[in-house]
Amino acid sequence: MSPFLTIKRKQHTIPMTPVKRKSVLLPFSKVKTMNVIINLRNKTCPLTVDYLDKKAAAQGTSIKYLVINPNRTPIPSCVLRRDMSVLNYEIDYNSAGEILSDTAKSFIDDKCDLLLAVSNEYAQVVENIASYSQAAFKIGRKFTKNNPYDLSLIFKQAEKDDELGYLFLSNLYILTKD
Repeated sequence: MSPFLTIKRKQHTIPMTPVKRKSVLLPFSKVKTMNVIINLRNKTCPLTVDYLDKKAAAQGTSIKYLVINPNRTPIPSCVLRRDMSVLNYEIDYNSAGEILSDTAKSFIDDKCDLLLAVSNEYAQVVENIASYSQAAFKIGRKFTKNNPYDLSLIFKQAEKDDELGYLFLSNLYILTKD
């Protein structure tokens, strides 16, 4: 066998099924744990993280991020903050959005009070993780009929790049009159 020949291994997916759960809407002031899926294709990622960090700190809410890296260049987890995990394309998930590693497992299994799926464009992996999540209440942007969110926001094309963290929480405030 030539030393230059590489064999591509078949990647095995982690079997997961969408969860059936009772949705529990809490006012943001009562949210103690919040998980955020954030797609790095969003132009407003730094603004979203800053905004959510400030809101969580003001409320005493614990926050965890799952960063979705759709690029072929992996991001090592050592460059992220302690409250962030990264899912790298072709390492941790494939083009069908199937999970290939255990990186997302603790995030999915966490029974947090609120899940925000911050993605300005459709990403199957984001919808899959949201549907597998054990979160009490899920907020995201509606892209497909298989909508995994308890509160879905629909945007016009002109609003595609809006900062979603603010919009999600402002709608939560309106719903709960908090």
